[in-house]
Amino acid sequence: RWYENSPLVLLNALASHTPVIVSDVEGMTEFVENGRNGFTFKRDNKEDLQRVLDHIISTPSLAESLSNQTDYPKDSEKMTKDGKRALVFEVDGKLFTSLQHGDGIFRAVAEHMYNFSGRKRHISISDLSLPLGYRKKQCPRGGKTYHFLVYKNLLERKLNEALKAL
Repeated sequence: RWYENSPLVLLNALASHTPVIVSDVEGMTEFVENGRNGFTFKRDNKEDLQRVLDHIISTPSLAESLSNQTDYPKDSEKMTKDGKRALVFEVDGKLFTSLQHGDGIFRAVAEHMYNFSGRKRHISISDLSLPLGYRKKQCPRGGKTYHFLVYKNLLERKLNEALKAL
């Protein structure tokens, strides 16, 4: 058997604050903390999977609780110590925040990428999660994958417009 060691479906689920259920296969268990952002079950063990599903079904508030705690570490939004939310981009190990750059955050990231590469190449975002406020306002009844893609496209468009304006 071949096992995917970093499945995009899993990463996209976590990035869009969607709890997951995965078998205990290496490459998946590194991302899942039992009871915080999902659950694991013993590989090839349908009884253990049934146990996890029964637990989720018998605890109706669990799904929402897990969703509120689920994220992927390279988050696009961070909460500051004083409770403010900030848009954060990590590029080449350097952090750019809206607290630091204000409305100029997209230009700052585009300038850094242009200076780093020496050319105007398309900017695409690989790791991203929906900000909690955006998620609660835009997709209260699900559809998180769709809204994740819309938000990702919005940020990419703003970054590429800033790059084009350089």
